[in-house]
Amino acid sequence: MKKRKESNKAVLDDVKICSLCGEQIVGDYEYIRTKRRTEMYFHKGMSCRKRKKRRMGESKIRKCIICGRLITASRRYAYCSDECAGYASKERARAKMREIQEEHRKFITETRQKKNMKKPGRKSKQYRNELIRIAAEAREHGMSYGQYVGIYEYQKGMKI
Repeated sequence: MKKRKESNKAVLDDVKICSLCGEQIVGDYEYIRTKRRTEMYFHKGMSCRKRKKRRMGESKIRKCIICGRLITASRRYAYCSDECAGYASKERARAKMREIQEEHRKFITETRQKKNMKKPGRKSKQYRNELIRIAAEAREHGMSYGQYVGIYEYQKGMKI
């Protein structure tokens, strides 16, 4: 990737924005044209990068997310101690597990509903219960199921 650097003096009509810090460049600047034909402008000598490093070294006062204690940290710390970080990690894991279990429950109920739906060409549960009821009546009359159904069908045919 070839880069070409040029140093130019700023002109009032030609306003440039620094690609690092996003501020308007007043005075000298550096110009880079990348392989993709992207034009980038920087403060002369990358002075904004030096300012950025100074800012990163500064410590900020924050509150611990878990216990609320004040933290002075120069980095992106959100917890005051390893105990608070461990507790937060466990809470995130629990929340994720609850989410997974809820999705699993929904999946199971959907599959059970699909399984219990009446499909064409398949006998329903009500028919099976009816079959058991007729077999019990046949036993009460001292007949087999086949004999009872035969007589029942014969009587049904006579009524028509």
